[in-house]
Amino acid sequence: MSTTIRVSKRDKEALEGLRKRLGTKTMSETLRRAIALARASDDRFAGNIEALQKVLSTARPSAKGVVRASERVDEEVAAALAAESA
Repeated sequence: MSTTIRVSKRDKEALEGLRKRLGTKTMSETLRRAIALARASDDRFAGNIEALQKVLSTARPSAKGVVRASERVDEEVAAALAAESA
């Protein structure tokens, strides 16, 4: 059984690029591999989620503008873990 799904042109182009990088022959195979990779990476997180939530909840503006949580998250997590273990 097959199902047709609608995706935007931009998403289709991104999937085509992924298909080429993965070396898969069909879009269906590309989607199966993408789903498998997403599941594997989702299962790999082994950090302290509470420390991460604390860091992200305390992000505040800097002199250069608004702090983006992803810009310095490694430094902030390290500082939170150091403070937590002290």
